[in-house]
Amino acid sequence: MVCRLECQVRAYPLPAITWHVNGVELAPSPRFVQTVVGEQIVLEIREVTRADAGIYTCRARSAIGEASTSTALIVSGKSVSVYSSATVGGAVQAPF
Repeated sequence: MVCRLECQVRAYPLPAITWHVNGVELAPSPRFVQTVVGEQIVLEIREVTRADAGIYTCRARSAIGEASTSTALIVSGKSVSVYSSATVGGAVQAPF
C-alpha cells in the first residue's frame, strides 16, 4: 500500500523542504520519497505499515521565514486514514 501526503508551497525561490514524523526529520530512503512539482510537495510512503502512523509535518524554510503544516496518519490493518491537518505560517492544499 502507498500513501501520498501533499502540501503546497508558494514561495520564490522555493525554500528548503523537509518532512518530519513525530518531530524527527525523515531521511531519504526507498520507502519515503519526496517529489516537487511546481508548488506541490509530495511525500510518498511506500509499503505502509502500522509503524508509519504518526504526526507528519511538511516544513518550508528560507532566509525570510518558515511555514509548516501537519497531519495525523492513522494505519489500521490495511486501511490508512488522515485524522486532521493544521497550517502554521503558510498555506496547505488538501487532500493529504
